[in-house]
Amino acid sequence: MGLYSIKPRFQNLIKTLVQISIRRNIHPDLYTYGAVLASVLAVLSIWLGYNSSSVYLLLIFPLLFIRILFNALDGLVARAQNVADPLGRVKNEFGDRVSDVIVISGLFFVPDINVHLVAAILALTLLSSYLGILGAKRIYAGIMAKADRMLLLVAFFTINAFVSNPIINYGFLALIILGLLQTIFIRLRILAEENDQ
Repeated sequence: MGLYSIKPRFQNLIKTLVQISIRRNIHPDLYTYGAVLASVLAVLSIWLGYNSSSVYLLLIFPLLFIRILFNALDGLVARAQNVADPLGRVKNEFGDRVSDVIVISGLFFVPDINVHLVAAILALTLLSSYLGILGAKRIYAGIMAKADRMLLLVAFFTINAFVSNPIINYGFLALIILGLLQTIFIRLRILAEENDQ
């Protein structure tokens, strides 16, 4: 099920932020753009972490948490303000994919990283995300959904801030790839079951 199994509880925790957004008349698109900006800043932190000081790698957790938070807020605020529309969904989904590409591309800055495995992660992420929007309802199934990927990447970069080891790097990349393959398989099975009904 992955971290999306606790999504309802996470949404309950941010109800206050939704209410504040409504009172302040904050448009949900701002959260969509904010998530992309947080992703850009996270990758900047990665670049600085490997080219200046590893302390910058510790900024990745709060920045990627902000990305996940804003991703949740844009949809919730849109529904609460009754401004949800097809174009808003396009912006939201496209913004998610842009953020995924930006964050995962940060792996290319890791010294001695296997670029082929990073490219595979990038491709598999986009494929699994695409399958997630093909069902009658948004599909979050699989052990390597967006929140799960972000959590693993945070763990990877945090560990790298203190220990840089090729074996650890390969292990993390392999774990993400296997998780993405499982996620793709699960989502394909769900879509096949939907079509059989």
